[in-house]
Amino acid sequence: MIDVNEASGRRKLLLLGAAAYFLFVLLSFPAHLAVAWFMPDHLTTNAVSGTIWSGRAATIRSPHITLTDVRWRARPLALLTARLSYLLNIKIGDGAIQTVASVSIDQKTRLKELSGVVPLSALRGIAQLSTFDGRIGLDLDDLLVVDQWITDAHGSVDLVSLSLTVPITEALGNYELIFDGASDAVLEGRFREVDAPLAASGTLALHADRNWELSGTVKPTAATSRQLSQALTFLGSRQADGSYPISAQGRN
Repeated sequence: MIDVNEASGRRKLLLLGAAAYFLFVLLSFPAHLAVAWFMPDHLTTNAVSGTIWSGRAATIRSPHITLTDVRWRARPLALLTARLSYLLNIKIGDGAIQTVASVSIDQKTRLKELSGVVPLSALRGIAQLSTFDGRIGLDLDDLLVVDQWITDAHGSVDLVSLSLTVPITEALGNYELIFDGASDAVLEGRFREVDAPLAASGTLALHADRNWELSGTVKPTAATSRQLSQALTFLGSRQADGSYPISAQGRN
């Protein structure tokens, strides 16, 4: 007679072996086939090599942005929590970012330890940035994306060596945007100048309904050029404290 505990132990070993084999087959699946079968139609790739476990794509292009030298490495333990997770290294223009990206069953994408520098010129297809130049520095502990919209974030985004290129050419300096997490379906970031010819402060609010609002003030300082001071008058009436209002809103 077979002992009940012994039979149960054998079943557990068989299930464990089957799970390990499935994991091996999944992670050794060729990356170029996975890309051909599952990549969204609006994305195109070039020179894909390796496997789902570890691989590289020379380029990944969308209508709005081009990523180059995209490298990934799987974090298989995330499968125990029903998530796909990868360490990603990506070049964007002459910049690069690194992050740990995880996708859950409900299609939520979470980026952890997101860091790097991206030139504004590489993002002009995503946002109306044609009148500005500079770099974006990323230092985010956590970023949550749902249906291509940022719903939560912790960390900082820096605008470095920002400059205005149209209608005048003017150096604007450095600024930071700080996120401390979402509250009441709104993710709010606080911005201020760090080393700049303008004193600036305000907020950027990202609403769960995909509306966004930018509001705040800018104020000339002793370091503000005459040309830039004159350009500020286009923002509206000067307030009693010498600042000018800035306001914008839209919907994704």
